[in-house]
Amino acid sequence: MIMDKHWRWNSNYAWHYFSSMKYEEALVAATKSEFMRYHHLRSCIFFSVACVETFLNVKMKDFMGKNGSSDEEVLKEIKIRKLKDKLKKWPKAISGKDIKIPLEIKSTIDIYEDLRHDIVHVKPLDHSFYLKLDDVEPEAITDAVARLMVTVHSSLDEEFPYWLLGWNYIGLNGSLAQVMEMNNYNSFMYSLRNLGFRLNGSVTPQEWIKRAMVNIKGYEMLKQALDGLEVDIEPEIPRFPHMPRLTRKWWAYQ
Repeated sequence: MIMDKHWRWNSNYAWHYFSSMKYEEALVAATKSEFMRYHHLRSCIFFSVACVETFLNVKMKDFMGKNGSSDEEVLKEIKIRKLKDKLKKWPKAISGKDIKIPLEIKSTIDIYEDLRHDIVHVKPLDHSFYLKLDDVEPEAITDAVARLMVTVHSSLDEEFPYWLLGWNYIGLNGSLAQVMEMNNYNSFMYSLRNLGFRLNGSVTPQEWIKRAMVNIKGYEMLKQALDGLEVDIEPEIPRFPHMPRLTRKWWAYQ
């Protein structure tokens, strides 16, 4: 039995989990406490696995829905498949292409999924699990998750969302504490201009995004450019004080 559906604004699960993962990555680097470091490492692992599975579930839901499957059929398919099976088979199934996730991406995600299981199903024979946590590199898992999602978007001839670059928007109606998901066309491209990027003025936003945000090459280009900026937030435009602004440290305003 499917319960009545409920919808609300600003509630993209994959965006929430990816952003939470990036937040935990930043907190791992900032903390001075061993206890809190392990806390944030565990959280980063949880959110990374949740993000990957949620993203794949949504893509399969959309695919099955377009092919006439019922909600019950979609939920059954989502529930019976393990994440490793979803990673192996679903990208090809939903894209109709012989797409293969790069081995280094799949291996990284597999490692952290296994760590997630170790956290949930702890078997306390000794404390060796902490040695595994000591080897965790949050940047590696967040990058692998982003690259996986870019790869799947690319296989579907979709542009990847700007937030896979780790930046978010704040400032709706002047509230810097409000984090929100915007879009590539009416927001991100103009934010890049406000941050000093020189975009080709002879093309429309749609054309520029279709060229720059459709594959791993574009992801790497934009990520390197954004990571190299000296500023952390899009400058305020005095004429539009309530306009949302793009920032890499969106959590600092909460």
